[in-house]
Amino acid sequence: EEDLQTRDDDPIIFARTLHTLIDRRLLTARGGEGETARLVDIALEALISDWPLLHKWIYEYRGAEQPRRRLEAAARRWEELERAGGLLDPVELAKTQRWLAQRDSSEVGGASASLAALIETSAAYNRRRTLLVIAALLTVVLVIGMAGWFWQQSRMAETSAHSAAQAAITEAYI
Repeated sequence: EEDLQTRDDDPIIFARTLHTLIDRRLLTARGGEGETARLVDIALEALISDWPLLHKWIYEYRGAEQPRRRLEAAARRWEELERAGGLLDPVELAKTQRWLAQRDSSEVGGASASLAALIETSAAYNRRRTLLVIAALLTVVLVIGMAGWFWQQSRMAETSAHSAAQAAITEAYI
């Protein structure tokens, strides 16, 4: 039931409309009334096939509804993990942001507060991880550069010592 209501819906009007459709047996509901896990289904296939506009809406919004349900499930999983795991990786985050930018996403309810928090937290985590990877790579480059410089200094010292020894030997023979 909670998946049917968007943020912008008036809760009282939504509840009245839903109850009217259930009372008139156009929709069926499983689970207790008021439960967040109550499942609502269309009671009659004829309702879809004989109501062309409803059929069109279902067809048009199916593509936006499926990602919304998947993302809301990810947000619920993140909440169940007490926000300690289950963040979106960079690829999932990019897909989510592209979906949210589409007009269809807002028409099926957009992002809930929990999903918005998951997106924000995932983006911050991915930015921090990217910065850590860059810092690690820069550290490796710096260490390799310093090792090369020390090796070059060592070789130059060896060459200078060898040249000085050669000069001393040459001068001893003269």
